Amino acid sequence: MKSLLFVTIAVYFVAQAVTANLLSNFLGSSLIDDDKGNMHKLYKRSEDQCIGRSCTCDTSSTSCCPYAACRCNLWKTSCKCQRTGRKWATPCKEIYSPN
Repeated sequence: MKSLLFVTIAVYFVAQAVTANLLSNFLGSSLIDDDKGNMHKLYKRSEDQCIGRSCTCDTSSTSCCPYAACRCNLWKTSCKCQRTGRKWATPCKEIYSPN
């Protein structure tokens, strides 16, 4: 019984591998290249986003928008992006995209 189950699972995985190989040969490698490009665009978009002023931030990253810095109280809690210098930062939005 165990050997029959093992053979069934092995045949299933071989069939999946053959189907995937035939499908990739039929469609070409353009789908794989497109996926890599799309993932790069998604990663780039997440880099462009920042946290607006007066919103909660994390001190371990530079996630605040330009002209804002992540500042915490004495006990390193309730950290928020606050204005730096004389220039004004963006209004509070949880995720702000400058582009």
